Formats: sequence, C-alpha cells, structure tokens
Amino acid sequence: MSLSRGRRFVLLAGVVVLGALCVAGLAHSLMAQRRLPGIWESYSDAINRQLQRGDGEGALRQMRLVVDLSVDDPAKVERVLEPMASLARELGRRDDELCALRQMVLRRPKEVGLRERLAEVLLDQQSPPRSDLREAATHAEMAVMLDPRSVRGWSSLSRVAGAMGQQAESREFSERAQRIAQSAAPSAPVAP
Repeated sequence: MSLSRGRRFVLLAGVVVLGALCVAGLAHSLMAQRRLPGIWESYSDAINRQLQRGDGEGALRQMRLVVDLSVDDPAKVERVLEPMASLARELGRRDDELCALRQMVLRRPKEVGLRERLAEVLLDQQSPPRSDLREAATHAEMAVMLDPRSVRGWSSLSRVAGAMGQQAESREFSERAQRIAQSAAPSAPVAP
C-alpha cells in the first residue's frame, strides 16, 4: 500500500508530536520523583552564575522570568521578589523595583514596612505623576492604618499632600511624623 506524499507528512508529524509528548511526560515524571532538577533549580543556578559574573541585568531578566513563569508556585515567586527589588534598585531599574514591590504587597498586604517602602519608591522622583501620587497615598494611608505610629507612612503622606498642593495637610502630617519619631527616639531626625 502506497501513501501519498501529503499523508506521509501528516503521519510523520503525528509521530514526532507523539514522541515529544512522551519525552515531556517522562521529564515531568522524573522531576516529580526529584531525579531531574526542576525549573526553579535551573533558574536559581542561572541567576547565581550571572550575579557571580557581574551581569546584574541578566540576573534581573532571570528573576522576572521566575516571577512570570512560577505563578502556580507562590513560594518560588516569594523567594525571588526581595532580591529582585534590591537588584533593580541597585541597577536603577525603577519599573522592575516597583513590579517586585507591588507583587510583595499583594502577597503580604498587612506588612507595614512594604507599604512604606512602596510609597517611598513611588515618591522618589522629581515630579511624580498623579497616578504615582495616588498610589503612594493609598500605600501610606494603609501603613498608618495598620500602624498609627508609622513615621515613614506619615512622612509619605506629608510628601503626597505637599505634591498635590495641600500645604496645611502636608504640614500636619509632617508634624505628626516628627512627634512620633521624637517620642520613640529623641535624637532621631525626620526628613520633612
């Protein structure tokens, strides 16, 4: 029996696809049995190699891949977010730092320090756009709601109010931050 050229191609393509599925299934099975390294180990190794070579940009790309590809494994994403935010800040990559901080806040919404840090990063530019001011205000308000003695939260609220032209509120928030700081440690200066 002779097969036409088109049918032979379709049959060959089917065999190739079936073979690829078998290999993928075997690899998945071996990873599940811990006989092959999983995706995290390979990314972790790549990140470490790039950092050792001084390739911060490459390491940051790998970290973004881990965040993007490991959505079904929150523990993997959580392990890479803090180093990603720190490396992005070191490299001056504000968007990547904000991405990592926003992801951390989504995972730990009641952590005051993260909210304070995100508000500060949003405000750390010459003339923050209104959207950044609103987002910074949201995080600073949440920080002071979770911890009314949050000096950084009140300071960020002062900066937001000042940037929006609300000088009386800005002064009020600044004074509150200074009173809290002085009551905690009399020698601790607070930036206005």
